Amino acid sequence: MKQQQQNLFSIAPRITQALILCLLWLLVSGDLPVFAQQKAPSPDSEVSVAIGSGLHFFNVSGYRGKVGEYEVLKSGADSTFSIIGNQGKNYFDLNGQFFAADDQKYSFNVDMQRLFQTTFSYNKFIHYLDHDSLANQDSYTDYNPGQNNHIVIEELKSGNTLRIPQLPFLKLKMNYRSYAKRGTRQATTVSKCSECHVSSRNERINDQVNDIAFGFEGTAGPATIQYMRHWISFNQNGTAPVNNYGDGASFFLVKGSNPYGLIPETYTSVHDIRVRTQLPFSTSLFASYQTGEKSNRDSHYDIDYHNLAARLSNYLSRYFTVDTFYNQYRMNNSTPNAIDRNYKRGGLDVGTAFKKQFNVKLSYIWENIDRDNFYVNYTRKKTFRLTANYRMFKKLRFHFKYENTRVADPFVTDNIFVNPGMNLPGLTETMLPQNADLFYSSLSWSIRQNLTLNSSFRYLKGKNDRYQVDSDLCEVNFSLWYVPVEKVTLTGSYTLSDNNIDTPVSYKRYHSYDRTSLFRYDDIPYDAENQVYSLTMSYLLNYKVSLTGEVTYTRSASDFDSYLNSKNIGDLSDLKINRLDTALGVTYLYSSRLTLSAKYMFREYNDKNDNTLDGQFNGISVGFNWLLK
Repeated sequence: MKQQQQNLFSIAPRITQALILCLLWLLVSGDLPVFAQQKAPSPDSEVSVAIGSGLHFFNVSGYRGKVGEYEVLKSGADSTFSIIGNQGKNYFDLNGQFFAADDQKYSFNVDMQRLFQTTFSYNKFIHYLDHDSLANQDSYTDYNPGQNNHIVIEELKSGNTLRIPQLPFLKLKMNYRSYAKRGTRQATTVSKCSECHVSSRNERINDQVNDIAFGFEGTAGPATIQYMRHWISFNQNGTAPVNNYGDGASFFLVKGSNPYGLIPETYTSVHDIRVRTQLPFSTSLFASYQTGEKSNRDSHYDIDYHNLAARLSNYLSRYFTVDTFYNQYRMNNSTPNAIDRNYKRGGLDVGTAFKKQFNVKLSYIWENIDRDNFYVNYTRKKTFRLTANYRMFKKLRFHFKYENTRVADPFVTDNIFVNPGMNLPGLTETMLPQNADLFYSSLSWSIRQNLTLNSSFRYLKGKNDRYQVDSDLCEVNFSLWYVPVEKVTLTGSYTLSDNNIDTPVSYKRYHSYDRTSLFRYDDIPYDAENQVYSLTMSYLLNYKVSLTGEVTYTRSASDFDSYLNSKNIGDLSDLKINRLDTALGVTYLYSSRLTLSAKYMFREYNDKNDNTLDGQFNGISVGFNWLLK
């Protein structure tokens, strides 16, 4: 079976490549086929071709990982192209953008008389990763100090649908997805305890995920049935770092030299069935069932799972609707002493709209999680939700939602020592609430034809009486769209997020230092605040010249607000970060087919507590876009 899967994974990319090459040849030659039993296409054809090219000049000072975390900030040339058109009943759409070797994306869509449809996309980008100096640890070893890392990510997706004229009720489908990550990242490990003996090495990453799916979609009366068979493989071709764990400890069972940071290679096989149908009495049904197996190629253990979901919607009248839903997920793990889980979820939505401008929905949702081989055998969760929409006036709309969630026995970490006699009291830990209340509201007001205001408010209150955990999250947003004069458009927004968590924490329990922390917790509140200011402006100078400008300023701060053992705990993880992003652009319509553009960009990242992450970016780009036909 595994050999067949390997052969399938090796053949699928070649099939996809062959389809792409054939389609490109047909598009270039203009000889798109006419399928049997179809009328000959109209001789009329329409094609729009546009190409663009330019140069960009970038300069980075300081650390570049924060001012361009997902960008290649190097000077060079860039290009774009777009081909959109039709030949009779055949339609195609191709787009591409090349900015650098590690920053490019392409896509195309082809529809051949609706008998064969294909979509393809390819995206490649880079992700720069920071290197933790581990300076806030009491004892550490960094084998690659100061060596920053990055990962190049590539994703290819292809979806294909074939219709057979003699079987109009049937669609054949073939999908393929490939996802790869290559580069290096920092991998850390500990021995004996997490506060000391920390070591770090850079790890080579070469991960590959391949997902192949074959199936069909058919209709039978009011019902639509879809079946897909997936084969998914994960391969890790990188190298895992090795650490010497010494003689271990009574509560740390790893000894000697061993690899770490290793992700096992897996094969996954999935059957996916979905049904949609209309039933009598204005009722509709959607149901799905998935069953699959995930095999660990290193340990040869596997996980079997089954997932059933269904939703029944009933339109009782123009004023009253009822939805019921149910979901069950069951997972069985063959690994000895691993967690098995049976998850069930169900609920009811009741909606009413006695007035056209006012509607209300009441929801009740329950969740049950049963576990084997784990000391929290079950978790029970109930959620009550009220949602209302009210159009007060023609230009004023209001939305409100209240949600109450109650959890019995949330997932916790308990008794971390595995040896008999080492289970100490007070070591049960969780950050999950037993009760949570969510309030959300939004307001949209079209004051005039040239002025619109939007605002939203979200407040989440969480509480766990058993473990003395309190959390408050408040989010506020204001935005506006304003056209003061015909040639000027302004868009602005302000967002505030404030998060406070009050929870007991055990600090510094190692080498018998401050032994009381083994039996009692200290109160260490955590505060985090984030503010974002944004303003965008466009100005049409005349019918040929337009100007654009944008600025975004972000302020972020968070800390542990407490002193223990005459030491400010906040110093271990204080964050105070300011970031500024600005851009100014100009576009010149040289002719009906040729457009010239230029843009200046500036970014600054300032970390108040770690100036090694500070950086600035200046960039200028110039280019043109030419509509060939």
